[in-house]
Amino acid sequence: MRTRDVSPTVTNFANARVGDNVSLSIEDLRTFILSAPEAGMPANWWVVRVDAVSDKITLAGPDSGPAHTYNVIGSSRRRLLQVKPGDRLTDISSKVAVTAIKRKPWP
Repeated sequence: MRTRDVSPTVTNFANARVGDNVSLSIEDLRTFILSAPEAGMPANWWVVRVDAVSDKITLAGPDSGPAHTYNVIGSSRRRLLQVKPGDRLTDISSKVAVTAIKRKPWP
């Protein structure tokens, strides 16, 4: 079992009950800093792809699992042009929140 924060904008939260079978929409918010190799920062993500036109970045994580593509939001979009594949990033803040809950029938 995993526990997640619920966003204040979540939809259908009042309709969910303990024991319900549900599907969740999850928002994964992360803040990274670009880690220069000589800086000695504990870089734990690396850049696989940068799409500055769509404001997206694809990163491979510390668990060596599949790469994840993130939407780049806010003022970080203009910094996306400074990032290139192969760069190392350090995750300095992360928050996962439930943004939608939909009840499903039990199989």
